Amino acid sequence: MRTKRPDYAPKTTNSGHMRGECVAFPAKAVQKPWPQQTSGHNKPATIMAMSITGYARVSTNDQDPTSQVEALRGAGCDPIYIEHASGATMERAQWAECNRSLGRGDTLVVARIDRLGRSLADLVETLDNLHTRGIHFRSLTEGIDTSTALGRMFYQLAGAFAEYERTLISERTRAGLDAARAAGRRIGRPPALTEEQKTSARQLHAQGHSIAATARVLGVSRATIRRAISKM
Repeated sequence: MRTKRPDYAPKTTNSGHMRGECVAFPAKAVQKPWPQQTSGHNKPATIMAMSITGYARVSTNDQDPTSQVEALRGAGCDPIYIEHASGATMERAQWAECNRSLGRGDTLVVARIDRLGRSLADLVETLDNLHTRGIHFRSLTEGIDTSTALGRMFYQLAGAFAEYERTLISERTRAGLDAARAAGRRIGRPPALTEEQKTSARQLHAQGHSIAATARVLGVSRATIRRAISKM
């Protein structure tokens, strides 16, 4: 379900923008004629235009998003969502709200492509999600527009680079694990119980203590005690 867009003018501070805000103006309507009817009657219809939504992000509260906002306004964006958050931050409230507001046929616009994704893989995942939902994407600085053939080619190239990045990460991880094993280091989480604690668990169980009581004494889960006992 699409989020209803606000129909108010933006509130501003001395810097011109509030932290975590959506700058919006009344949605515009366009007139399109009805197609020729079999009855011979024509009448005008008022329909809502597909939105061009802007998303601006700065990494800290001290940074000013004005240049991004002005570029997005120049591109016809309305509304514009403004985020004050680092690209590495998982929680981006304004982006979540912006993403929810988008529907099929809408266009998402950013001033620079690095405003949208935390990494190449994250960017491609976001673009793939937009593409699946029938939403176009534009980045003003890079001249990317996925509604065009050239823009769709960029999308394919970005996907290939993201796959390459994932492959490199996987290969580095495997190499690191192999090196750790060769050095005799344990891989994975440390054991919940030491060998001495496992022996204690088995002794307590042999003395008739319940699994629950043994788990409380050793400060571990009952499943851990069961695994220790099963290896007696």
